[in-house]
Amino acid sequence: MKRTLAIISAFVIGLTLLAGCGQKAGAGEITVVLSEVGNNLDPSIANYTDTSSIMSHVYDNIINVDSKFELIAGAAASWEQPDSVTIELTMGEGFVFHNGEPMEIEDLEYALGRLENVPEMASTWGKIESLSSNGNVVTITLKEPDNSFLRGLSAIPVLDKSYCESAGEAYANTPIGTGPYKVAEYVPGERVVLQAWDEYPFEKAGIGKLTYKGISETAAKYMAVEAGDAQFSGISYSDYQRAQSNSAISTYEGPSTRTAFVCMNTSAAPFDNVNVRMAMALAYNKEGYMALSANNDFVIDSMFTPGTVYHNSSQYAINYDLDKARELLTAEGYDESNPLEFIVAGYSGDDPVMQAYQADLASIGVKVTLENYEFGTFLNLMMNQEYQMLTGSWSEVTGDPLSAAACYWTGSYGEMNIAFYDNPKCDELYETAKTSADEAEIIACCRELQDIAWQEVPLFPTYGRYADYAYDTALTGVDIHPSGIISFRAAKYSK
Repeated sequence: MKRTLAIISAFVIGLTLLAGCGQKAGAGEITVVLSEVGNNLDPSIANYTDTSSIMSHVYDNIINVDSKFELIAGAAASWEQPDSVTIELTMGEGFVFHNGEPMEIEDLEYALGRLENVPEMASTWGKIESLSSNGNVVTITLKEPDNSFLRGLSAIPVLDKSYCESAGEAYANTPIGTGPYKVAEYVPGERVVLQAWDEYPFEKAGIGKLTYKGISETAAKYMAVEAGDAQFSGISYSDYQRAQSNSAISTYEGPSTRTAFVCMNTSAAPFDNVNVRMAMALAYNKEGYMALSANNDFVIDSMFTPGTVYHNSSQYAINYDLDKARELLTAEGYDESNPLEFIVAGYSGDDPVMQAYQADLASIGVKVTLENYEFGTFLNLMMNQEYQMLTGSWSEVTGDPLSAAACYWTGSYGEMNIAFYDNPKCDELYETAKTSADEAEIIACCRELQDIAWQEVPLFPTYGRYADYAYDTALTGVDIHPSGIISFRAAKYSK
């Protein structure tokens, strides 16, 4: 049976276009604080939630998800799945690039075709057998049925094909999109300034200028809002409590899809040894380190989102036990005369949690060096397998329950499977889950994957997080997504 989801009718499109005609974008400007401004503005390459959040104002994705992860229209107004390996995308009407060129069907097709040359999207491109277009429809033929693919389109922006081909690599940091904002200034690692586009054909932006700047120190983020130097920022839980007593500041607290973890490169010594990996998990005191975090964190036992049917609190989950960790290392030949030594890569500055972990490991004779890198450098080390252990986090932006399963799938090396973990049984379970039409079978595969993950420990989950934000009371209409994507498209600022 053909499954059809028509999101926007021609009538609604016409009303939206009329609403945008004759208007100018709003006045005023705000500053938004992020943890870091990256060194590449292409969301597909940057692989960073903050970059995706910024560029969601500049680009339109092929399709979108709302704050409940329901699929909604993007540059594609509707889509059909006539069979299990075919997706037909119908292009939306009225989209125009910032250079005045109308969005054409070749641009929608190019958004997917270019992924062949984007290593960070290798697993997505690898699912595609062929692409074609006819009229206003792009047809995607997959190599096999895939439950995740359609949802993954919500993370893929539509670019101007002719501009990208003429600009070469410069397209990334001098972007041209179809969104309500244009990039006015970009200083890698420091700030991005977006200017509202008066010629935007749909509902105009309500704020004239958005300036994004990076502040890594937690307390300084809140201080920037309190002092009026910024109008929006994610903040720590302690600062969230402080902000609630300030009448000039509004606060928000809600769920997030953020998952923190410690990951080991299983392709090389010393972490090609499962007992060494297990010792590392045993030495991590999740409960004990909680008090050191300034954030509203909670302990997790899976890379799968807690509370979903796919989550499994596995009987094999590892709990803190330094003595057992020492025993495992001793059995593998590590002692005072031959200590285990390695480097942990991070990107968040001084991390008291990892410093405490370093101290615990030192108490059982393990010598750890903590190294912090600029985020782009960190990503390169990760993707190129040039690290031993790393600490990080990510947020699920598409609502795909199988993205966590891809952490253990060889088809996602360097993208989700950053441990470069190779287990044929995990591959079999993932392939079954992504192609199955039986929900019970998908759940069973996901739960078995989580059992194997704790027995093999290529990476181990540490904390989830409730999201806390502070913002100027004059700022309204901000769309705060559990993924960490923050949209100011419909926001207003009355000062």
